[in-house]
Amino acid sequence: MSFETLAQKLSFATEYHSNLSKSRIDIFWPKAMKFSLHCRSADYDVVTRPHSTGFRVMLGTPPRIHLASLLMTAAAAMCLTCGQHFDCPLPQHLSPCTCLERPLGLDVVCTDVTSMQLREVLDVVGLTRQTLWFLRISKTDLSTFPKNLLEGLDIRNLILVQSNISKMDPGSFSGDIESLDLARNSLNRVPSLALASLKALAALNLDFNAIETLEAHVFGELVSLLWLSLYGNRIRLIDSRAFLGTEASLTRLNLGGNRLGQVPRYALQRLNCLQGLRLHDNNLTEVLVENLPESLCDLDLSGNDLTHLDAEAFVTLKHLSALDIEDNKIRSIHEDAFNGIFGER
Repeated sequence: MSFETLAQKLSFATEYHSNLSKSRIDIFWPKAMKFSLHCRSADYDVVTRPHSTGFRVMLGTPPRIHLASLLMTAAAAMCLTCGQHFDCPLPQHLSPCTCLERPLGLDVVCTDVTSMQLREVLDVVGLTRQTLWFLRISKTDLSTFPKNLLEGLDIRNLILVQSNISKMDPGSFSGDIESLDLARNSLNRVPSLALASLKALAALNLDFNAIETLEAHVFGELVSLLWLSLYGNRIRLIDSRAFLGTEASLTRLNLGGNRLGQVPRYALQRLNCLQGLRLHDNNLTEVLVENLPESLCDLDLSGNDLTHLDAEAFVTLKHLSALDIEDNKIRSIHEDAFNGIFGER
C-alpha cells in the first residue's frame, strides 16, 4: 500500500476521531492496513462491576494507536518521495470557499454556500487538474445531489455533511474516492445507485440520517469497503442480503443508535472479515450468537434491553477480546456465560 493511500485513510480517521466521538463512534483500523490494529491473543482479566442501570463487562481492551502521529509519519514519507507541489487557485476565484495546499493535494472547504456558488468554485478547481485530497462541503441548499456536480474532479476524501440532502442522482460519485462522509443529511435510504461506481471506497459514514431499512445488496458494489458507520439512523429492518459484496473486505461496522429489536439473522453472519461490531443503543432483548460472525474481536451491546446472559452466550466468538454490555437491564448472568472466550473454560 502506498504512503498516499495510507495517509488518506489515516487523515479521514484523524479528522473524525474527535468530531464523532460524542456519538460513540470509534475509528477502527482494518487488518489490511500497514499500521493496523488487530485482535490480541494475550490473556484477559474478567471484570464485572455494578452500574447504575445494569452491568458493565469489559473483558480486554482493543489496542489503540495515535492516529495523528501515524498521519504525520506517512505524509512526511510521501513528501520525501513524490516531490509534487499543489497550488490553490487565487482566493478571489474561490470565494466564498477556501483552499489550503497539502502534501497530498488541495484541501477545499465550502460552508454556507449556495448550489450555484458551489458549482462555480468546483469548475475553477477542476480547471487546475489537481488532486483534491479533501473536499469539504457543508450547510448548502443541495436537497438533491446532482449527477454532474463533481464531474472531472480527482477527489480522494469527500465530506458532504449537514446539507439536508434527501436524494442523490445515480452516478453522483465516480473516480478514486476512498472515504465518503454523508453524515447529518436527510437520506431515508442508502443511495446505492449513487455509490455504485466507487470501487476504491474504503470508509463510508452515513451517521445521523433518516434511514429505516437496509435493503438487499445496498452495499454490493463497494468491494473495497473496510469501515461503515450507520449510527443514529432509524433502522428497524436489515435484509439478510444487505451486506452481500462486502464479505471479503468489511472489518468494522457501526449499527449503534438505531431501532433494532434483534440481531439480523444471516445479514452479519456472512461477514467473514468483521472484527469490530457496534450494536449499542438499540432495542435488543436477546443476542443469538449464531447470527454473529466468528471473526469478531470487539462487540458492543451496551444500551440495549438485555435481561440475562445464558451459559456459553458467546461461545462461538473465539477471537473476542472486548465485550461491552453496560446500560442494559441485566438481572442474571450464568456462571458459564463467558465459557469459550477470553480463555475462560
